[in-house]
Amino acid sequence: MSRSKLITTLKLLALTICGVAIGVGAMIIAQNRPQTVRRSVASIESGFKPNRLVLGKHAAAMSVEIVGPETFPNDSESLVELVGFITQNIEGDSWLDYKWSLPAGVSLVQGQISGSFEGLALGQPHRISLLVSGFTSDTQKLISLSSHLEKANAPLTASAVIVSRPEDTAETRVMNLQALAAEKAAEEKSKEE
Repeated sequence: MSRSKLITTLKLLALTICGVAIGVGAMIIAQNRPQTVRRSVASIESGFKPNRLVLGKHAAAMSVEIVGPETFPNDSESLVELVGFITQNIEGDSWLDYKWSLPAGVSLVQGQISGSFEGLALGQPHRISLLVSGFTSDTQKLISLSSHLEKANAPLTASAVIVSRPEDTAETRVMNLQALAAEKAAEEKSKEE
């Protein structure tokens, strides 16, 4: 492959990566998600209004969000508080059930892994907290919170995930690739001039 074709191919690859990264960034900005890494769990008040997932022109049956500490500990004995917010947006034919899923090595210290709610106020977030140990930043671990409800004999679900190493997520990698691609494109442009 000639040098000019290689440069053209690399530029096309860099533009594609930039496009994907910009699209992901735009989606994140458009969702206007709360900055969980800049808030402590203690700062969450009852006035917290989570974003709602919109499917077409209809609101989702429920939304789930998890808020954790700004950083996760290295020590497996340290305690981590996670706060989940479940918002039911439609009337169901059953109670709303929830369940936390903990990975191997993470232990429940306080709270309930699963439960049910009847008669939640529609559109109002319901707070569920969990205290765990072993959720550390030494390796990537994830904890999920899922909710379930029945409507017209159809199961409706929603879930959220929190990770112990946000820097290792696909979203962060895409943003890093975007920065690298922009840097490479700037280098190529300066070489051509």
